[in-house]
Amino acid sequence: MNKKSPIYYLKVRQFDLISTLKLNTKRCIMSKCKKSDDKNLPKRSRYYQGMIDLDLIQKGKNYNELKKSFVIFICTFDPFKKGRHLYTFENRCLEDLTLHLNDDTTKIFLNTKGSLDDVNQEMIEFLTYIENSTDDYANEIQNELVKTIHNKVKYIKTDKSMEVGTHHLSKINVSSTDGVT
Repeated sequence: MNKKSPIYYLKVRQFDLISTLKLNTKRCIMSKCKKSDDKNLPKRSRYYQGMIDLDLIQKGKNYNELKKSFVIFICTFDPFKKGRHLYTFENRCLEDLTLHLNDDTTKIFLNTKGSLDDVNQEMIEFLTYIENSTDDYANEIQNELVKTIHNKVKYIKTDKSMEVGTHHLSKINVSSTDGVT
């Protein structure tokens, strides 16, 4: 497998998409779609952060080898009930809010039900697509990322080898905008 290819894990039955992006860079991204509020997303994000870190470094290695990491939840409900489309968390000192821990971890919660004017139109279109992932919606918008994602989703749905269970989809590159690669 090409070192620049993302690795995707898809649980088709639960519509949980966890994509762990491991590039030959200094970043690691784990994302998960959530359709219901099980009231434990903060602890779940902590757990996923730990999973990423355990996977990135071997025992006895220098901690500076840990990559910058992001845990991203895409929710069809407002996890914090504040009306935001986007909630971003990083570790900082409670006694001095200007002092950041700089541990290179970020947890992001995207909310399809946001009501505030807090993100750009492209993000609104992406979040709307999460709720309405139809051909009609994908065709009516100008957002190239959403169109690319939609084409990849359609491809995955038609591939018989990806119908049930957990699959490694190492041949699908989301960064491509010209069809499935």
